[in-house]
Amino acid sequence: MLRVPSIRIALAAIAAFFGGALLTAAPARATVMVPLSVERSAGRADAIVIARVERVGYRAQMTKSGLEPRTVAVLRVERTLHGQVKGRIAVISLGGRLGDRHVYVSGAARFRVGDRVLVMLERRGTSFRVVGMSQGVWTLRSDRRGQTVAERDRRRVSLLRQGQIVAGRRTTTALPTLITRIQGALRARRLPGGAR
Repeated sequence: MLRVPSIRIALAAIAAFFGGALLTAAPARATVMVPLSVERSAGRADAIVIARVERVGYRAQMTKSGLEPRTVAVLRVERTLHGQVKGRIAVISLGGRLGDRHVYVSGAARFRVGDRVLVMLERRGTSFRVVGMSQGVWTLRSDRRGQTVAERDRRRVSLLRQGQIVAGRRTTTALPTLITRIQGALRARRLPGGAR
């Protein structure tokens, strides 16, 4: 007489097979994001600025699970592309230090003192957060020809593209090209039926 394996054994074998396949197929990153285009990020932004990072610090924020660390970057606005922003602004990101506890959130926006950045922001009370975490930050630098380029770094995250998880990467574009794309997205947003 033929014995049929128990349903538990069969389910365990299927779970082991597919679990192993998923573990070997996915890039080793903790955060998976839906990629945001420049146009979609601009469409969600309350403000878009070019700024210099003056300070980076930490603060505690009360959440449902208790006190959580947040990183606070103080930016000095040099140019406003969208919104009513000037002077110095505070940008809050997930993770940071709280006492001797350090929380790293893969994909969170990162700022370094002295960097010049183009950043797309959502207003949160008197402060801001970055649209799409690290996807809304471009670091500005000069290339070999002396032209200003904008670099977006998504290497610390995985992106969900057409049902597949792919490794994020660093992309570089000329700053004037990026600004033209942002301005086009903002014009489209103001049209009747424009997406936000």
